[in-house]
Amino acid sequence: MRMQFRRQRRVPPMVSLQEPLETGQDGGLTLMDAIPDDVPLQESLEQRDLARRLSARLSRLPARERQVLALRYGLGGAAPHTQLQVAQKLGLSRSYISRLESRGLSLLKKL
Repeated sequence: MRMQFRRQRRVPPMVSLQEPLETGQDGGLTLMDAIPDDVPLQESLEQRDLARRLSARLSRLPARERQVLALRYGLGGAAPHTQLQVAQKLGLSRSYISRLESRGLSLLKKL
């Protein structure tokens, strides 16, 4: 009998995507076969990683530049806006929005 200390947490067993599922048939069905293939898993993981890294970098920008970039490029699931639409929405001139956008993109490249 093995004792378990409170500090130690049970780790669930690792499961391989290539491990055969117990279906009662000799078809050799694996877990990977059972996962929907709408979007390839690798692409989905890469998309999430890119979104997480972009979000982290955007959070380091000044608020106004972050807001302009979010509106311009449709970040956060919103539709992208033109510079004129962003200017009208924020009550600023289109040329100032252009400068904020350029400054925000420049700062993002440096991060």
